[in-house]
Amino acid sequence: MKKPNLHSPHKSPYETIVIVLALLAFIVLAVSVKSQPIFFDSAFLHWIHLHATHFYDSVFLFFTTLGSAAVLGPVTVLAVILLWVRKRRYDAVFLLCCVAGASVANVILKTLFHRVRPSLWHPSVLETSYSFPSGHAMSSSAVALAVVIILWDTRWRWPAIIFGSLFVLAVGYSRLYLGVHYPSDVMGGWCASTVLVLGIAKLLHHFKTKRPLKDIL
Repeated sequence: MKKPNLHSPHKSPYETIVIVLALLAFIVLAVSVKSQPIFFDSAFLHWIHLHATHFYDSVFLFFTTLGSAAVLGPVTVLAVILLWVRKRRYDAVFLLCCVAGASVANVILKTLFHRVRPSLWHPSVLETSYSFPSGHAMSSSAVALAVVIILWDTRWRWPAIIFGSLFVLAVGYSRLYLGVHYPSDVMGGWCASTVLVLGIAKLLHHFKTKRPLKDIL
């Protein structure tokens, strides 16, 4: 199979547009979180809780576990090792930077915003960290987006997009269903992760090709 050209120059303008839009969305959410409660946050959580069942409890506990650091961490390490052994070292470094970067960025952002988690009902899982942005949302979307980029120029592009999107949505919704995050926390996590992953993709491509950074923006 032909080794994919992961970050072709012709994709750069579209990647830049996505980065800018995601960054603007994150800024809007961040300002709203800092200034006043977001009107749809509590209302949407109440609506979700009205439809809670024991079956859904099990389903979304499964997805929230699947999107946790305890699962994504070892899976990422294994994937990085496999890519490295198969001589796909650029991809290995890219995936590792994305997932590790998302984890570090999440800790920093949570510390900066100090948002208290929802307390609308007694949650079935205990969380002690701050709420904005969602770490599960950031980590799951970082993994999914990084994998999509790695597989972009292969026949696995669309399976990666479809299954990655479903995985990210399921993990994000699980955090809302369990009552440990507001919708704005999850959306903020997705936006921050998008900016981070695409930014890392551009930066690594710059070092790989040694082209002026302005040429790939």
